[in-house]
Amino acid sequence: MGPNEETFYKEAFREEPMIEAAMVECRAAAVVVEGPGYDAKFLSQWLAAAVKVQAAWDAASKGPEGELYEDVFYGELIEFGLWAIDFISRLRRSRRAVAAVLHFVEYEEPHYFALVVGLGFFEAAADHYRMAVPNDFPPTTIKDAAMAYLSASLTDSEGTKFLFPHRSITTMSITEAEALQERLIAIDKFDEDNRCGICGTAGSGIGRGN
Repeated sequence: MGPNEETFYKEAFREEPMIEAAMVECRAAAVVVEGPGYDAKFLSQWLAAAVKVQAAWDAASKGPEGELYEDVFYGELIEFGLWAIDFISRLRRSRRAVAAVLHFVEYEEPHYFALVVGLGFFEAAADHYRMAVPNDFPPTTIKDAAMAYLSASLTDSEGTKFLFPHRSITTMSITEAEALQERLIAIDKFDEDNRCGICGTAGSGIGRGN
């Protein structure tokens, strides 16, 4: 965020300290997501689930309780499939495709992530999240995810609602997230080296026995 934008927020929310604090908090937050490496089958199933949940979400938003979904993303169009493709691309760009850091300073990031966590696409794993393939999306799951997302909101003195979905999930500072990403990558490499070493030792043993 540039100095002009920072000044704008300070001036705009001078009389709304709780909202200003939540915005500053969100821009400094991040999460680490552990991926499956180069497991193409898993990634294809995960992406297929994103396409499937889009249909379930669209149906719920047009159903009897559709009003509940009007405030999600401030009424903007939600595209789970496109976000999933973008996430996989970022994961692939990270070393070994093992872990990605999501910075919540990017506007859409906390909104999508909080929703898909509620929909089962990520599961908590100690201090980070791990990708998971959800099996089904009954109406109750869709509704619960929307309600959890909307519960992390604040209303200003004029009655305007501001959404802070990062408060519904576990976050850390960007510095901590990047350090954790490095550790997860190092652990994955160590495990791979050990597997290769065991295979090499076993192969040598068979050779000597002959």
